[in-house]
Amino acid sequence: MNSLSLVVDPLIGSAPVDRDGTLLSVVIPTHNVEPWIDELLTSVLAQGLPGMEVIVVDDHSVDGTLERVRRRADLDPRVRLIEARDAGGATARNIGVASSAGRYIVFADGDDIVPHGAYVAMVESAENSGSDIVFGDYLKFSTTSTWNPTKNWPGHRSQRNSVPFASEPSLIRGRACWNKLFRRSLLTDNGITFPEVPRSNDIVPMTKAYLAARRVDVVEDCVYLYRQRPGTSSMTARAGAEVASVSYLTQEAECARLIVLHDDDAVMSAYSSLIFDSDAWVHLHGYLLGLDGSNVSAEVLAAVDALFDAAPREGFARAAAHKRLLFGLLRVHETAAALALTRAVAMRAETGAYDVEGLRAVFSAVRVLADAIAGEPSFVLDVPRLVAEAVIVPLVHDGDSIGAAALSGLVGEIATSGLLDGRDLELNLPVGLARALGRSVLAADAEAVVALSGMQSISTVTTDAVGLHEGRVEMSGPRVWGRPVSAELHLVAQSKGQVGHAVPVETGRTSWSVDIEDPGRQHAGRHSLELVLSIGDFSKKVPVVSARMPLPVPGHKDVLAVFSDRKKGWRMVIERRRKPTMVRRVLTAGRRAGARLSGRRTRGGQDATEGLLETH
Repeated sequence: MNSLSLVVDPLIGSAPVDRDGTLLSVVIPTHNVEPWIDELLTSVLAQGLPGMEVIVVDDHSVDGTLERVRRRADLDPRVRLIEARDAGGATARNIGVASSAGRYIVFADGDDIVPHGAYVAMVESAENSGSDIVFGDYLKFSTTSTWNPTKNWPGHRSQRNSVPFASEPSLIRGRACWNKLFRRSLLTDNGITFPEVPRSNDIVPMTKAYLAARRVDVVEDCVYLYRQRPGTSSMTARAGAEVASVSYLTQEAECARLIVLHDDDAVMSAYSSLIFDSDAWVHLHGYLLGLDGSNVSAEVLAAVDALFDAAPREGFARAAAHKRLLFGLLRVHETAAALALTRAVAMRAETGAYDVEGLRAVFSAVRVLADAIAGEPSFVLDVPRLVAEAVIVPLVHDGDSIGAAALSGLVGEIATSGLLDGRDLELNLPVGLARALGRSVLAADAEAVVALSGMQSISTVTTDAVGLHEGRVEMSGPRVWGRPVSAELHLVAQSKGQVGHAVPVETGRTSWSVDIEDPGRQHAGRHSLELVLSIGDFSKKVPVVSARMPLPVPGHKDVLAVFSDRKKGWRMVIERRRKPTMVRRVLTAGRRAGARLSGRRTRGGQDATEGLLETH
């Protein structure tokens, strides 16, 4: 294995190509990219990599693309222009590969940008490791924003050298060809070419290449900038079209067959999650949203069937509930319910919450699917789990914004549907608020559903009025919980962390109040205040905090003092003080006199520098 020392020289034309010793071939298919091709070629030629050739294969451009490339080719011997006889971006890529002489091949599209140093980083990695593919990071950008699609992909979190592809199966998530370097022999020896199809012409050849590679590298460098541009001239922007969707689904089914034939558990699992929780769902969701009331075509349904039959199923069970529901509906050709579900999910993504009609569409979709698969052993789907995850869990987040009056009818439908029972709740929902809300749904108690939904967003309860009256404290504040919720105040001893005293809370229409009497000498010391909110057998503890208003200063006869802890979010604290004896009064008077002499101020008989607790 030869080591390589690369000297980066950004000057155009500074590294003339020797066809017999070409190191890297850059293949660029072009079609009507006049506004961007100069920027792309400038970024490629500025890589300064010795032994680089740039092969531009034009696919029948009718704008000024050809003229701009010709000018570059006249100025720089590294640039070669080929005018394709047959139309198609895939054909252009195949021509470029067949015409290349490099040890390695990279691809770039005519409207994108290659960051400086990208090709050096990938070639150095391949030369040092001997790997067949080098994966690089990339960014997408538009006229208004830039983002990193690989941000949460495990395979791109750190550099890898000479590892089997199966050891980083999440790399299957990226099947574009332009952020990778390939050993040319990997493509040519395995007959890997790009199919001329309307959409997704790189996912099959990329899948073949990944599975055929002996070893792969991952570099942390950003090696590609992908321009997301709108309009019909951009292939990406046509994802919702029927022809494009059929093409994608057909290509994806071929990828699924290749993955299953390869028979690696880790790769199959990662791929299955990719299609059911990401790529295939995104394509189908976009296609359905673009129908505008028309019917789902028979060709799309047939393509969905073929993909579902070919794909490994591990990822289907892990996919989000609304995604499993959509695949299930399309699989049984219940297109009206699939369209209604898609619109409801899209509306929630736009507004941040379901309305009652959106949730009804989701539940109706579950009922339609349950009826369609009843007695159909070839289609195994956990319907109670779908109800729990697709309907009950969204109610936790959205129920309080809908309201009890609007929800009462839907909650009644769910309760009487027979699709969910108490045992199903235990199996499919975690202990706590979600399961309690599910029980309220089964009881057809819309008011409790809304109150529980509201409780999940309550993190503190505020007091805005506090009074001291010798042996007791009066406290009140705005009520932030629903009507079926009961409340109790707990004094939690800070020294022991145990509830030392419980006090009932009075609740009005918009406020709450509590009268805390002296808990007795046995509860002396400081106590944090918690409000315990309860519905049935579910309860939630939340701290009581002050509205940062002035708090009363205790007098000689007050055995209770009130503070708020600034460093703990202004949490309310009550201290039960011992009644002062004559000796303590004398000592206190002495401390006060000393404080006055030293310029210190005291507060309520306590040294003002004591602890973190403050009055306002």
